[in-house]
Amino acid sequence: MNNKGFSLLEMLLTMMLISSLSLLALKNYSFIDLSHLDFLNDYLISQNEALTNRQTIALNNHDIYFYPSGRVNRANTIKINNHKIIIHLGNGHIAYE
Repeated sequence: MNNKGFSLLEMLLTMMLISSLSLLALKNYSFIDLSHLDFLNDYLISQNEALTNRQTIALNNHDIYFYPSGRVNRANTIKINNHKIIIHLGNGHIAYE
C-alpha cells in the first residue's frame, strides 16, 4: 500500500482544529465601529439634494433641515455610539470627535 497522502478523517480534524483556534482569536479582536459613517453619508446626500433641487430638505430621523442654498438650519451635536458629530451653523461644516 502506498501512503503518500492524508486520509479524509485526518484532514477534517485538522480543519476543525484550525477553525476553532481562529474563532477563539477573532473573539478577542475588537472591530472598528463604523456606524457613524451612515449618518455622515445621509447628511451629505441630503445637503446635495437641497443644492441640486433648490428646495428645503429634511434629514431623516433628526431635526436638521437644509435650505436651498445647502446651509443647515441650526447648529447641533449628535451622539452616535460614543462618537460626537458636531454640525456648525451656516455652511453645515461637520466636526467629528
